[in-house]
Amino acid sequence: MFDKFEAFMNKYLTPIANKMDKQVHLSAIKKAMVAMTPLLIIGSFCLIPEAIPNMIGAENPISQWITANLDIIYIPFNVGMSLMSLYAVSYNHLTSPTIYSVLS
Repeated sequence: MFDKFEAFMNKYLTPIANKMDKQVHLSAIKKAMVAMTPLLIIGSFCLIPEAIPNMIGAENPISQWITANLDIIYIPFNVGMSLMSLYAVSYNHLTSPTIYSVLS
């Protein structure tokens, strides 16, 4: 059963995945996500407190403190996402053939 599934994947989806991997922009985003994984995980943990007011009620003092300080709580998330986008853009521009023609 698994052999049929593997043959199907190799026949139909592998060529599509290879074309997508060679696409410059998608490759840059993929490499940025791999490089920035630790920062993205830390930033994602900082999104968890946003759900606490929905779970324990908005009148709770903890919920009020969280909603009052969401801008501060979001800082690691915003840093991680900003660095990932900056890395993807810079990687794309530094590896594109046009940069070599400009530099030479």
